[in-house]
Amino acid sequence: MAITGRRPGAPGRPEEDAVRVELVTVGDELLLGDTVNGNAAWMGQRLAEHGLEVTRSVVVGDELDVIV
Repeated sequence: MAITGRRPGAPGRPEEDAVRVELVTVGDELLLGDTVNGNAAWMGQRLAEHGLEVTRSVVVGDELDVIV
């Protein structure tokens, strides 16, 4: 999968045209600190490398009513 884009403020692309991304990860183990959220860190780095702006990263628990 190829992701294209530029970082906000990059030459030729106004900041308001930047692609913004919010990461949502699911897991009680992440909320409780039993597991480090390495997947979100990795994904944030990859998205930034491709010029996408990660504006927020949210962790929710395993309860279905919280997820949807």
